[in-house]
Amino acid sequence: MAEYRWLKPKNIRSIPTLLRMMVERQPKKTALIYFGRKISYGDLWHSVSRVASYVCGTTKEGELVGLCMPNIPQFPLCYYGALLAGRTVVPINFISLANDLRTKNLRDIRITPEIAAQLADARPSILFVADFLYPVLRPAITWPCRIVVTSPAEFLPFFLRLLYPLKAWWDGRTATIPKTVTRFPAVLRGMNTSPLMYPSPESIAQLQYTGGTTGTPKGAMLSHRNLVTNLLQAREQLGGSLRDGAEVVLGVLPFFHIYGMTVAMNFTLLSVGGTLVLIPAFEAKQVIRSIERHRVTVFPGVNRLYHALVAHEKMMRTHDLSSLKLCVCGAGPIDPRICEKFAEITGTAIVEGYGLSETSPIISFTMPTDAGRIPSARGTLVGTVLPRTQVKILDPGPDDIGEIAVRGPQVMQGYYRKPEETAEVLADGWFRTGDLGYVDKGNRLYFVDRAKDLVKCRGENIYASHVERHLAECALIREAFVVGVPDAKDGESVIACVVPWETPTDAAAFEREVIQFLREKSGVAPLQVPKRVVCFASLDEYKNPIGKILKRHLKTAALERLRNGS
Repeated sequence: MAEYRWLKPKNIRSIPTLLRMMVERQPKKTALIYFGRKISYGDLWHSVSRVASYVCGTTKEGELVGLCMPNIPQFPLCYYGALLAGRTVVPINFISLANDLRTKNLRDIRITPEIAAQLADARPSILFVADFLYPVLRPAITWPCRIVVTSPAEFLPFFLRLLYPLKAWWDGRTATIPKTVTRFPAVLRGMNTSPLMYPSPESIAQLQYTGGTTGTPKGAMLSHRNLVTNLLQAREQLGGSLRDGAEVVLGVLPFFHIYGMTVAMNFTLLSVGGTLVLIPAFEAKQVIRSIERHRVTVFPGVNRLYHALVAHEKMMRTHDLSSLKLCVCGAGPIDPRICEKFAEITGTAIVEGYGLSETSPIISFTMPTDAGRIPSARGTLVGTVLPRTQVKILDPGPDDIGEIAVRGPQVMQGYYRKPEETAEVLADGWFRTGDLGYVDKGNRLYFVDRAKDLVKCRGENIYASHVERHLAECALIREAFVVGVPDAKDGESVIACVVPWETPTDAAAFEREVIQFLREKSGVAPLQVPKRVVCFASLDEYKNPIGKILKRHLKTAALERLRNGS
């Protein structure tokens, strides 16, 4: 019997219980690696307990604890500590500041509406925040809130800790923190004076803000049962392909996003009892070196990250990446060309998963042996539905495609303080995803498109993803997305937004060549051929934290360019 069978659902009551069980099994094993600094499971639990005691002593039951920091050791310490105190965690997504943090001095950066909206909706009673984010977030906090400031330098090895202030100054990230503000080391020096709490399975573990691709963020209320059972479901589906205590997982996806938190952080520390290598910000060369140095076996990524790695093909081929055995892509389909190239270089296939913040997040995922992973004319295989999870297709058309609805122990409890929005998507345990797809007889799920991305042209449904897959095969195009724009004659017309490999000298000729390419493709109906092709130098500014395109913003930009004749 596989080792993972010791993780029986009846034994699991909460995330802190699961962490404690892991610590008792292997207290001396390395849990975290941060720029060479190693932290054992025993030391992890010691620090988590100190954080829990501090949170218990400074907040009341029912109050929220905010986290706003990159992938540094303090994130899991504060996350698990707040949960051990019986509080609800609110991970704050600060990726909308990423470009400013790279290009501006800290004094010139202002909080974005997305971050301000999350903070104002949750109103946490404590906020654990990275030092370089403190001056940006502090002006937006107008309610009683205790702030604890932490620095990425605090857990660095000695020599790097000495160099950090110089690098922060060079990057324009030196922040002035008032002396009255609590520092995180003081929290760890505190005494365990409060009794530890192990929450019930039904209590809310975290608010996961979602809606970044469709509108105003909403806080999905995820219980301990939601999160823990989703880990167990994924582990059961993987079977014995992973070994307890033997896996090394690369944690480069942001933990404030549900994908990075579940598939990287929680899966490593709570499900397989492995070692988590922390990387605060993605940089392709650093990732490649880290895989070789730490013998990484599991790499959760997204399409954008795999693109960047393959762009460093020469470096990948000169480094030993043979330790990789499970590479995962989520938060959107992967470019088949990148998937094939990555597998050729590393010898490891990329599996794809499907899920949402509201489902903790995993609903299904493929395995390397799945035959039909390559996108078909009717959609992309996103894997076999997880155990104890039901999927049904609402209002299917003649092609069996309809809205995907999900029911299972991983489905959220609802949206925080938004009963009307909850009622729109959740009824009798069934969650309406807003995605279109179908399920075959083998309980394999196929994703077709976002319902809101459907283009209605002359009364016909045009699936943007279908056109995008064919555009990806054009040798002239590096990246492509399709949107529908209002058309007085046809209702909507198909517009292709593309990034060419090389900037065309004749935009009109480039557009004609792309359109002609699609007209000659089998499987592309005349109505599916874009009416116009709009070129962009990059689409990064229209993507969310993990690379998923924000089509409402892209559509606005495309319309503006068409009006301006560019």
